[in-house]
Amino acid sequence: KKDSQVSNFSHNKPLYVEAVVNELKFKRALVDNGSSVNIMPWQTFKAADIPENRLITQATPLVTFASNAYATKGHVNVDLQVGPLRAPTKFYVIEADVSYHLLLGRPWIHHNYAIPSTLHQCLKAVKGKKEILIPATKAPFSQEEVHWIEAVFFDEVANDVNETRPCGVSLAPPGDEERSLSASSQNETNLIEKDEPTVKRIRLSDGRILYEL
Repeated sequence: KKDSQVSNFSHNKPLYVEAVVNELKFKRALVDNGSSVNIMPWQTFKAADIPENRLITQATPLVTFASNAYATKGHVNVDLQVGPLRAPTKFYVIEADVSYHLLLGRPWIHHNYAIPSTLHQCLKAVKGKKEILIPATKAPFSQEEVHWIEAVFFDEVANDVNETRPCGVSLAPPGDEERSLSASSQNETNLIEKDEPTVKRIRLSDGRILYEL
């Protein structure tokens, strides 16, 4: 309890942590011990600029909670960093419209001796012989992403669109950061205007949250 990242335990938040793939940071890596595999949406695969020849094409069926089989595009091994934890990680790639950027299932959790807690909004893991704490992403959704059903569980809304969309944020070298982020911001704006609805999030005086199209 002393490590909890929330003061009010009356919440239903999923556990999202920040993750880095191919030098791009993604804010919604969903830690899910109910999944037997790690999953990477195709949008994330493309955004991280992973060469397609690294994708081992194999239509592996994944079975959902409703017992429906879903064929993957294949799997890929990438260098994944979550907090101080860094290791090659195998992801199954799917083409689906999902709210997470990555899904970290039991293979990643068990490999890192991690204990995730949605209640406390953090996870503990072991690096070497040292116990480490990784907090949840504070504001995993931006103002433009509140149409996702999972966003209703979060009061915090990120102001930086670049870090929350599936395209990630380039960790540019010093001096190139401003130019890189500016170009990325322009690309993000174009994508949002073309593909996504505009949703306003309004907090009423009684504390309730209102979503307005």
